[in-house]
Order: sequence, then structure tokens, then C-alpha cells
Amino acid sequence: MAMIRILQAYYRREYRDVPERSLVTIIGAVIYFVSTIDFIPDWIPVAGYLDDAFAVGIALKSVKEDLDAFMQWEACQSSPL
Repeated sequence: MAMIRILQAYYRREYRDVPERSLVTIIGAVIYFVSTIDFIPDWIPVAGYLDDAFAVGIALKSVKEDLDAFMQWEACQSSPL
């Protein structure tokens, strides 16, 4: 869900401290996850969803530091002054 939230914050121009490479990786992972076009079709039991999980997992691993920084920023935004 942090991937969706960072995209929303970026779109709303609330959070722009994310490298373009990470942004493209996140967008690609989200599109792959929601797309009906997969390497292994989702109608195949178990295996159909494994490729989605694998793609998102690889993306999460590669943008972990940027997502951690975003979630820290997000926590500071929601804390009362």
C-alpha cells in the first residue's frame, strides 16, 4: 500500500523526494500487479498470482530505502504539532 500512497502523494505534489528510477519501478510494479496481462495468467491456480507477488517483491526490494523515507515523511505529516 505504501507504493500506492507514494504515487498519490507524488501526483498531488505533496512528496517529490523520490528518484525518477524508483518512481518508474513503482509505477511498473503497480501496473503489472493490476494488469490482466501477466507472464503467468492469473487464472492458473496459485502460480498465476506468484508472478505478481514476485514482481512486486523485486520492486519493493529495489525501492525500499525510498519507501522507508516516504513512510517516515508520512509519519511526520500525520503527527500533531
